Amino acid sequence: MYALTGLERSSQYQVRLWALTVNGTGPPTEWFNIETFENDLDESRVPGQPVNLKTRAMADTITVSWSPPRDQNIMVRGYTIGWGKGIPDAYTQVLEGRQRFYVIEGLEPNSEYVISLRANNEMGDGRPSYSSYVTDNRYYVVRYTSSHHSSNPRYKYFNSTNLNCMIDDLRPNTQYEFTVKVLKNRRESPWSMVVLNMTQEAAPSSNPRDLTVVPVEGNPSSVNLNWQPPKQPNGAITGYVIFYTDDHKKHDRDWVVEGIVGDKMTTTITRLKPDTMYYFKIQARNNKGYGPFSSTVSFSTGPNGRGWTNSMVLFIAVGCGLVILSAIFVCIVVVYCRRRSVERSKKGYLKGNLKGTKPCKTSIKPPDLWIHHDQMELKALEKTQQSMGAAGGGPSMTDGPPITVTTLPRASQDFDDSKFQHPGGSNSLDKRTYVSSYIGSKPLLNPHGALLELEGRGEGQ
Repeated sequence: MYALTGLERSSQYQVRLWALTVNGTGPPTEWFNIETFENDLDESRVPGQPVNLKTRAMADTITVSWSPPRDQNIMVRGYTIGWGKGIPDAYTQVLEGRQRFYVIEGLEPNSEYVISLRANNEMGDGRPSYSSYVTDNRYYVVRYTSSHHSSNPRYKYFNSTNLNCMIDDLRPNTQYEFTVKVLKNRRESPWSMVVLNMTQEAAPSSNPRDLTVVPVEGNPSSVNLNWQPPKQPNGAITGYVIFYTDDHKKHDRDWVVEGIVGDKMTTTITRLKPDTMYYFKIQARNNKGYGPFSSTVSFSTGPNGRGWTNSMVLFIAVGCGLVILSAIFVCIVVVYCRRRSVERSKKGYLKGNLKGTKPCKTSIKPPDLWIHHDQMELKALEKTQQSMGAAGGGPSMTDGPPITVTTLPRASQDFDDSKFQHPGGSNSLDKRTYVSSYIGSKPLLNPHGALLELEGRGEGQ
């Protein structure tokens, strides 16, 4: 102990101490605030009883307040408060001399407690002041909900014996409605006015959902990522962080990181290696921090960047189908045209030979082979007549005037075959568009007519 002398009355002082050795001083203590008295007080006797002892009982606490003893000339260094159920001083607590109130906690509801309070100085404790109080058996019910805008809100309740309480397990960044009422014995009060309050933001407590990887058409070095926001964002989402790598055994710090600003739910990752397996995961962030990672999603990029895309395959299939249909149509048209050409050729070279009807006229010219054919028939006819003349002694075709052979015009419109129609029918030459005859004594006779006339002449001669 050391006494500081020569101090002023009723003044504030600060004191601290150092430990000293032969090697020097150590670290100092904290500053202590001390106030000197206005007058020198008597400490040769114990102080008197504290006055104005007051208490306020609650369900499990009692608040005690007091005033210093009436004799202000006696030094009071502190107070000793004691309490117990039915008897005082079962529990005690030493207080400073400047303290004027104290809260006794941990009491049992609806129980009687005896409280004592004494002032003390260097001479000891003074006379105690006693008080007996019964704790109150009232308690309070707090009702709260976060779905107060709903037509059927779900309420939660919290019981308290104090005038304040701490309610935990609330969702961050959520507005709650609170109301309270008091219960005592079998009576209860109506609910108080409703108070609204909102909890503060926190880091996302859940990960983004439904992370999917979609390839980019025609570009195997890029992929599209789609996801849904966290179920419990705990505040406004300010962005996402995407991690991806081709080796999932690496630590998170070795993965490639790409940040997304805002609350977008899709992005495109570029500059990937073709024909490579990649692994993706994502986490959300807000003003309070980062949330947990989503589950890892794997995806293999396409080979080489020059593969067949779905659209290319579709276009090629449609093109091949059109080419095949066009080829089939062309073949059908060619076959049809050829059949029509054959039918027209047959109709152009053939005449109708029905009796009493005129043959159809056509402008198609026959081949030149009919000239040689006609002459061959005439030569055969001459030979026959010569043989008949030699055998029967009758006239031959060499007798009489000379016989000349002429050919009628080839065009059917220049020839009238009604004069030369044989009543017995038609021969092979009638089906053509020409008629040949001998021109002798009588012009324009067909071969059969010339033969009959010659035979008649032989008989007449």
